[in-house]
Amino acid sequence: MSSVDYALEHFYYGQLMRDGQAEDELCLLAASAGIKPEQVGEAVKQALLPPLAGSPGGAWALVRGRQNVPFVLVQSVQGEAGQNMLHYIIAQPEMLRAMGGNLKALMRLLEDRMPTYDHLGDKLPLLTLPAVEPPSAEAQVEDILHLMSCTHNRIDTIEALLAGIVQGVPVAVRNAPPEMEQRVLFVQGLLALLPPSARFGVTFATHSLSKTRMDAQIRFLSEKASLRDALIYDWADGSISGHTVSDDYSRFITSQLRLDADLVIQQTRRLTAVAAWRIRRGDRLADALGYAAHRFRVDEALLNNQPVEIAAVSRILAEDPTLPDDLRVAYARHVLAFSLALGDMQHAEPVAVMLRQHPDLERALQQQLSEAVAEGKARMVYDTLSRWLANPLGPVGTAWVEVTHRAAIARMDELVKARDVKAINEFLETLHHASPGVEISRAVPTLIEQALPLSVMDADLNLTLFLLAVNYLENNVLERLISAQKFTAQLPLSLSRLVPYITGADPGLCPSGLLMNTASAFGDRWRDLVLIRLAEIAVRSGRTDIVDTPALAGLVQLLPSAWGVQYSQTLRWIAKNLSTDEALMQLEAPGPTYLLQLMLATGGYPELGSEMLHQARLLYPGDKQSEYVAVVRRLFAETPMNTDEVPKALEGIGSGIKGLPLAMAYIGALEGHDWSSALDPVAEAATQMLYDNPSILEVIQPSAMIALLKFHVKRKDVPNTVRVGDLLVQVAARDGGRGVGLVGRMYKMMDWDSQVQVAGLELLRRYVRQASDEDARRGVTTFGREFGLNVQQALEATYALKRLMDDVDLLSYASYLHIAADFLYDTASAYCEPKRIPSLGSLMNDLDSMTGGLTDDDRRLIMRDLLGLGRALLVLGDFQIANRPRDFDKHIENLLAGKADPISALDVLYVMSGYFTKGKRYPLKLKPPASISPHTLGERSAPTLKEHVEIINGLLRSAIRAFPPDKRVTIRAAAIREELESLWGNIPLSKRRENVRDLAIDLQRVPELVVQIAAQGSAKALEDSGLARKLDENKQQPKNTIEFYRFIHGYFKARTRSR
Repeated sequence: MSSVDYALEHFYYGQLMRDGQAEDELCLLAASAGIKPEQVGEAVKQALLPPLAGSPGGAWALVRGRQNVPFVLVQSVQGEAGQNMLHYIIAQPEMLRAMGGNLKALMRLLEDRMPTYDHLGDKLPLLTLPAVEPPSAEAQVEDILHLMSCTHNRIDTIEALLAGIVQGVPVAVRNAPPEMEQRVLFVQGLLALLPPSARFGVTFATHSLSKTRMDAQIRFLSEKASLRDALIYDWADGSISGHTVSDDYSRFITSQLRLDADLVIQQTRRLTAVAAWRIRRGDRLADALGYAAHRFRVDEALLNNQPVEIAAVSRILAEDPTLPDDLRVAYARHVLAFSLALGDMQHAEPVAVMLRQHPDLERALQQQLSEAVAEGKARMVYDTLSRWLANPLGPVGTAWVEVTHRAAIARMDELVKARDVKAINEFLETLHHASPGVEISRAVPTLIEQALPLSVMDADLNLTLFLLAVNYLENNVLERLISAQKFTAQLPLSLSRLVPYITGADPGLCPSGLLMNTASAFGDRWRDLVLIRLAEIAVRSGRTDIVDTPALAGLVQLLPSAWGVQYSQTLRWIAKNLSTDEALMQLEAPGPTYLLQLMLATGGYPELGSEMLHQARLLYPGDKQSEYVAVVRRLFAETPMNTDEVPKALEGIGSGIKGLPLAMAYIGALEGHDWSSALDPVAEAATQMLYDNPSILEVIQPSAMIALLKFHVKRKDVPNTVRVGDLLVQVAARDGGRGVGLVGRMYKMMDWDSQVQVAGLELLRRYVRQASDEDARRGVTTFGREFGLNVQQALEATYALKRLMDDVDLLSYASYLHIAADFLYDTASAYCEPKRIPSLGSLMNDLDSMTGGLTDDDRRLIMRDLLGLGRALLVLGDFQIANRPRDFDKHIENLLAGKADPISALDVLYVMSGYFTKGKRYPLKLKPPASISPHTLGERSAPTLKEHVEIINGLLRSAIRAFPPDKRVTIRAAAIREELESLWGNIPLSKRRENVRDLAIDLQRVPELVVQIAAQGSAKALEDSGLARKLDENKQQPKNTIEFYRFIHGYFKARTRSR
């Protein structure tokens, strides 16, 4: 019964009225909001119903639609002005099902008078059909009686009409009364003969022409013409003609009708669920109702103890969910009685799933089957219960298992008494495939004991018993069995050779590979199980030498197999008991690794962590740790395990191993699972681990870094790709010449978008900075050749600045540059005015007054570096003076602005300064020392002087090495500025703010000071000349800064003892 009010979409279709006249064309006049154009088109195409002349309410029909309109109710009338009007209502299947054939309720939607329209586009409200109940039993009886009067009380006519409806034959009714209600009652009477669940699909039209295209099964014709392939009923004389058919359901229902109309209603109600089930599963109406009638006849036969075919009963029991519980038990008892009597249980299979819900039936059947075993039907009982216990919905419990075991033992007893060795062998073979529910392992010892005396007669039976014992017997029983020489005599020879070592009869060392050879002798099907069981017995017997490296390799290989899963705990136990110092030292490589793999694959994670530490100490001391790290990586990369187990395993070993081995475990696990996205957290943890433990990078294999990089690249994870790339650069830089190829592979992988390509170039820069000078030079050439001119130009700048800064970072270089700028300024300003240069006395006083002690070696270093920096100043300054453009100031401004490319080392410093000053120039202004400081060397102590001249000498010589005067500078200003952008971006903001001003100014001060000092000085002061000797003797007053450096050289030379 429905309790839902239905809101229905609808529309009017017909002729517009203009000045009281109907226009020619039919069109959409008005529609509710949910009506779509495709629904209008489909409804009109499928149900263009002609009006019934002379009928105030016109004609109406329930028609099946197509894709957009499941069913449509249409009313067609002719208005007072002769206009045709049709009202279409979209009917949903669930509404029709709920109505149960109540056409009288459906008639509430019909209109006595339809609206007229003189314009288009009105929006209609939804129609509402109140909740509708199926017709009552009394109403249905009345409908059937009315149908009988319409058919002149001829049951055969009703059967023919009903058969046509059930079989899908069109039914045409001629000469019907013009009243719409009479026609509707005729249809409703036919519907009352169907189960309510089947009524909704029957369509009809109360008026139709033979040429009307309409999918309605029952049509009332107002002309003599007939429909093709239709069953024709003439209302006037009650005759049937045309396409008649026979139908089981119709025959069954009309047989009930001959008895009583009430009986029809009872049966249709009873068959409702059955018919509905068959219709839902896709049966045609005829098939669904035919089956429902068949079910009724079988039900009646069983309830009245009449004969019925067992196959039909079994099929209904197995398939029909509408079977009531009491009938289901009756069906089951019938099937069991016949199956046991016939000795054939094939039709009793549906009973298996009923037993849990019916204890009485279960107890009775257990007794019956036990009696059947005693009566010599053991084979039938065992086969039946083996199937039933394998069914997840079948019987369960000890009682069923015991009946099954009694049947198996009785069956074996029959075969042994008959000495039917072949049948015994076949029966025992089936036990290997017994389902877990049979619990056959409890019966196997008895079955083996029964068959064992006959095993000496047949090698096949002997082998079968051995394999059955391996599959099911406890270790001690299996060991006793194989210790019997008569039993093993017919088995592979290698087993007879192995048994004495297992039992201890031969205390010597077991030959290598004997256990694996023995297992392999039983073929691929049984090799793995035999290997597991014999290995377990050997370890329990204390003969760990038997389970050698070849045997462990076999155990690892079988891990993914069904046997590996079933015996996982045993395999873990074997590995644990072989992990003693003595056993590990006996094992040949990679035997110890196989033990770790067994622990890992079987979930022994805490034991694995402890054992990894144990093996690291015992087998990989000192310089073998690199081998251990490789073992850990292979362990996790090559051991089969489910992806969801990987995090658990890594967490489990984390309490034991740390640092590089743990990182290699993470990376190996990722490799072994093809960098599955399910392991994203593992990859992120591995990346973080490398960042948190920089020492790992000193020993990690480059291939591991490439593998981790591949993972992040595959995920297109930009941040982690860059992070790992940065770490990889560090690893590559220490890997010598191979690092170039490694970084090249990295760059090729970072190509999926522009952001990543920029990051990739930055990583190439970092490699050039971190690698040795030789590897960096090779890298720049290689990368330029492989990746193009733009990359090469960028990296040439990186390499040049790397050499310029002598491999120190930018902040350190800034510090050294500031020291150089201050020293050069102090020493140049003393000689900026020739008339105010320091006297000999003041110079000697300044030098004598320097604080701090020096060793002779310190003095020699000062002497060396003073001459070195002097020569470097002249090389750089003289080249700059000789090659500077005519408008040198303009040239400097262009260098600072990045508009001119450098031609010398000092030009490069101007370009660098321009990056920081944004092109601004800071002109140098030298003042004599009297206005600054009374001391020519400032406040520097002797140790400070030593440190500063060493720094300055190195800084200037690095500039010459980076940009030799005899070679043309080829790097562009833009490339230098880009390199500085890269370097500067890696420095914290606070440090940048702290250093930027001094760095920017010093990069201009140094080249200007170098030029000024070089312009005043001469190389003679630094050579083996008379001037140099006088300056060394401190007898000649220095006239310029270069001579001053020689003067200081002489001062320290005089105070240094000869070696």
